[in-house]
Amino acid sequence: GRTRPGAKEVLWVFESGGAIESSPEVVGDAVIVASCSGTIYSLDRKTGAERWKYDTRQDGRSTEFHGDPLAADDLIVVGTDGQGGGHIYAFETGSGQVRWKQPISGDPNAPGGQRTDIARAGANLYAVTMDGKLRCLDLKTGKENWTFDGVVPESSPAADLSRVFVGGTDGKVHALDAVTGQPVWETDMEGTITTGLMTRDDAVFVGTAPFRVVDLAAQTGTADR
Repeated sequence: GRTRPGAKEVLWVFESGGAIESSPEVVGDAVIVASCSGTIYSLDRKTGAERWKYDTRQDGRSTEFHGDPLAADDLIVVGTDGQGGGHIYAFETGSGQVRWKQPISGDPNAPGGQRTDIARAGANLYAVTMDGKLRCLDLKTGKENWTFDGVVPESSPAADLSRVFVGGTDGKVHALDAVTGQPVWETDMEGTITTGLMTRDDAVFVGTAPFRVVDLAAQTGTADR
C-alpha cells in the first residue's frame, strides 16, 4: 500500500528463527538480539546485517534466551534456560567469542538455568537462577564468588556498589553486602513479590501482590521515609 505522508518506513527486518522475549541491546553501531530459538545475534544497526551469532546447541542442547542482554565493558552478558539447566554467557561484543560461560545445572526433568535480567555493580554480576539462588559472579572470569538461597526465580536483582537487593520466597526484600553476600537488612512486603527489583537515587522499588509498588530506602529498608 501507499506510505502515508510523514509515516516512518521500516529500515530493515531480521528473521531470528524464534520468538524474541528479551529487549535488544544497542552497543555502538551494533544491535544485540537474543532469541528463544537458542541463538544470540549481533546485527549492524544501520542495515540489520548479521555480524556474528552464537547457537547454544554447540553446548550440548539448545537452550533459550529470555533475559535482556547486559552490556558490561567489552562484554555482552546473558543467561539461558531449558530442560535440565542452561548457562550464563559472556560474549566479546566485537567478535562474539565466548570469554567465559558458567553452567547452571538443574533437574534433568525440569526447566532450569537462568532467565531473568542480570545486574552489574563494579566488578560483580548478580544473577537469579531458576533453582532459587542469587549468584554473584566475577565479571572478568565468571567465577562464582558467593550464593544466596530462597530467591523468587522470576525476580531480577538490583545492585549498587555496596549492596545487592533481591526478592525472597519468604515475601521479604533482602539487602546483601555486595562483596560478601552477608545480610544487611530485610523487609517483609506482607505479600508475594511479583516483579524484579530496581534501585535508583538511594531507593529500591518492587511490586507485590496484592497490587502494590513499594519504595524502600536502600540504606535501611524502611518504607516510611
